Amino acid sequence: MRLMGLAYRIDCASIAASQLSMEGLPMLILTRRPGESIQVGEEIEISVLEIRGNQVRLGINAPAEVLVLRSELLQPTSPADADQTGSPQQH
Repeated sequence: MRLMGLAYRIDCASIAASQLSMEGLPMLILTRRPGESIQVGEEIEISVLEIRGNQVRLGINAPAEVLVLRSELLQPTSPADADQTGSPQQH
């Protein structure tokens, strides 16, 4: 793959607190406009399709074997939900 422009690597020492994910991990923050995209590795492309009010429509091109889910589908909302997903309960 040939890179045009800049490729980003996260330098943990220079990350501000506002650039950390909810888990406290470094997060790369980019600005994109409709019609622009970002590349994740060689096989995943995330495109901004439309911005309407406070909603952003994204298009994701990824190989079929890559599972793509909205993050709220991964977070159990109650202990009963955690039991159904097979996640260990915290005591």
